[in-house]
Amino acid sequence: MVEFTQNKENLFDGVLLGMAQRHSGGIDDFLDTFFSFLVRKTDLFGRAEMAKSTLVERIDQSIIDYQNIQSEKQQEREVAKARFHPVPENRVEVVDDEPTEPCPVPSPPTQSVTPGDSDSPIAPSTSNGADYGSYSFTQTLAELEVRIPLPRTFRSKELLVEINADRVSVKARVGDAIFLSGPLVHRIRPSESMWTLDNGVAVCLQLAKQNQQEWWKTVIQGDRAIDLSKVCPENSKLDDLDGETRQTVEKMMYDQRRKQMGLPSSEDEKKNEMLKKFMAAHPEMDFSNAKIS
Repeated sequence: MVEFTQNKENLFDGVLLGMAQRHSGGIDDFLDTFFSFLVRKTDLFGRAEMAKSTLVERIDQSIIDYQNIQSEKQQEREVAKARFHPVPENRVEVVDDEPTEPCPVPSPPTQSVTPGDSDSPIAPSTSNGADYGSYSFTQTLAELEVRIPLPRTFRSKELLVEINADRVSVKARVGDAIFLSGPLVHRIRPSESMWTLDNGVAVCLQLAKQNQQEWWKTVIQGDRAIDLSKVCPENSKLDDLDGETRQTVEKMMYDQRRKQMGLPSSEDEKKNEMLKKFMAAHPEMDFSNAKIS
């Protein structure tokens, strides 16, 4: 089996994503095109037994590769969580005091929230999203994952999924059933986004954010917003972010912890430091009656 380097994989990702975007029938449609190419342009299927053996081998290896990637991602999440929530070797519980956490983790709602049923923001899920019943979403700074449950089992060819820079829609090809449709609250990168069908019972949208330095309050304009002040930046993988984005996230985390402790934010600290320097440079001025907010 030919082992592709990470650079070669990244080189072809853009081409393959572009091809996938042009197949409205999803992965089945995409595979039809791929196998059609093999039939017309190669002699792979001229030797039936070897073709079967080769394809089975590739599929088995791909399953192993996928499981390894998911395992690595889970380990990275656990390492990141441990980094921000270290567990002391000797824990002593004090029943009189409330424990303080670096970032509040809201409990998942016992029932889904109807989109747009109230103007008041809702607490985000542990993955910085929400479950509206008709769809749910999770997010990092870089992307969103939107899951749309289907009323029955569908095949990819029975669905029409459109992903545009400012709008998404998921519909049945036959009939007038619309499972999700509307303008996005922010723009995305369609060429880096895609969709998959999960066991025929749900459509999963992977949406790459245009601005990868902001959290989304919801997905579709007009739907009930989550409370962005309760979003946990720790859920993002800092090691995967570029320098500027990582600096922004770390500042958000710092300000979040300071706010919970009732302390000034980094911006407030800068202002206070500037004021101290000004006062030191002008000792002749009396600041005793100054009201400083």
